[in-house]
Amino acid sequence: SMMRSFQQDKHFLPMATEVPFGTPDETGRTRIPAIQIRTSDGGTVAFSGRIDRIDQLETEDGTKYFMIVDNKMSSKEVKQNSIVSGLQLQLPLYVQATRNGFKGYEAAGGLYQPIKDVLVESEDQTQVYAGIDKELRMAGMILDNKGVQEAMKPVKIAKKSETNDIISSVSSEEMAAVMDCAVDVVTERVNRIRAGEATPKPLKDGQESPCSWCDHPDACIYDSTIPGCRIVEVDHKHRIEIRQL
Repeated sequence: SMMRSFQQDKHFLPMATEVPFGTPDETGRTRIPAIQIRTSDGGTVAFSGRIDRIDQLETEDGTKYFMIVDNKMSSKEVKQNSIVSGLQLQLPLYVQATRNGFKGYEAAGGLYQPIKDVLVESEDQTQVYAGIDKELRMAGMILDNKGVQEAMKPVKIAKKSETNDIISSVSSEEMAAVMDCAVDVVTERVNRIRAGEATPKPLKDGQESPCSWCDHPDACIYDSTIPGCRIVEVDHKHRIEIRQL
């Protein structure tokens, strides 16, 4: 599915994979700088990471775009309330870091690429390809530009709704607001840690309890049997507007 999409005319193509930001690459150069977190006490914390894939596209008018692609074992969408809650910061931070380091490029967004086996029960090749493409469609935050969206097919474009908080097709201003929100959430968390706050406040975002994959249950003072101690579940039916932060 991926290789067939690359063969389309005017399609995003991979520029680099396993791209570090804030740390040197295999040549010893730091091509993408760390995200600098300014703390409330006047300090600075460097936030670094590694990006699965960066794609690029140059349009007929000479505009250059980059697209972040993050591999996942299952289908996933970007959800605004998850970002506000601090549980889905990876993709917007990757876009922010790349925008800081890739001069001359416009941010086209960030998408999740499902990496999984797909079985389509059909002997018709057209139906098989269509079924595979549907299961492996990328989803995430993408610029509301027809040329950009056409050049990233197959991609799932979700309509904005009052009954969910999915982020999909966005303007450049909305994308910038999402990235600013992610940086603000990280800054707030860093400020709390530097102030000595370590109170566990588990949030549930989906079916699995966050405590099920914690490596330090014996050292945690959180106890759901104590009144007032409860796992808060992220509500995706009512969108928390970023301007309300």
